[in-house]
Amino acid sequence: MSSIADLESEKEWYYEKISEAKAQIKKLENNHDSLSLFKNDATKSSESFYSINSKKNSYLSDIEELKKNSRMSKRYYKGMKGVLDGTGAKIVLVAYSVLLKNVKSKLDDYIKKINKLEDDISRYYERIAAINAEITSLRAAEKTNWTTQQA
Repeated sequence: MSSIADLESEKEWYYEKISEAKAQIKKLENNHDSLSLFKNDATKSSESFYSINSKKNSYLSDIEELKKNSRMSKRYYKGMKGVLDGTGAKIVLVAYSVLLKNVKSKLDDYIKKINKLEDDISRYYERIAAINAEITSLRAAEKTNWTTQQA
């Protein structure tokens, strides 16, 4: 059977763990918020790149009609088509895709860690409640023993 002092010490340890967990949660929430803002910026940038590239391709299709009659139009069309649909553009689109996928994964990881810490805090509070009940029981037993000894 534990002494009241031991139980009080254990209870304080749980309160310290709760404080540590809350501090970690705050840090994770800040990281999550910061990364969410970055994700929003990266998404907008990706959409902007795709939109601009599509618009330029649209302009290029207007030139396609002209290339039948002009050697310079043919060369311009071929060069720009290579730029807009070539390896560079594909790499940029893939890079955005991979970046956004990795950011989403990290955001999910932050949420899982936060949920685990919140579960830990709940368990700590449950343990503190059990310790408090045990302390109350020990104090009642001490009081009964003291009363019995006085009689």
